[in-house]
Amino acid sequence: MQFYNLCDFQLEGGSVMPQLRIAYETQGKLSPARDNVIVLLHDALEDHHAFDSLIGPGKTFDANR
Repeated sequence: MQFYNLCDFQLEGGSVMPQLRIAYETQGKLSPARDNVIVLLHDALEDHHAFDSLIGPGKTFDANR
C-alpha cells in the first residue's frame, strides 16, 4: 500500500482539511499511453481488498482492455 498526502485540501463546502492522506494500491502495468488506469473507490470503513476478485485479465476490471 502506498500513500499520497495533500495539504490544505479544501472541501466543496469551504472547510479545509489541513492534511488529507489517501491510501492506494496499484495492480498490473501502466501502458505507455497511460490510458489503462482504473480508479475504484470504496467506503473508508470497508476492506480495501473488496474489489480484488473483480480485478485482472478477463475480469470486470481488466486494465488490458
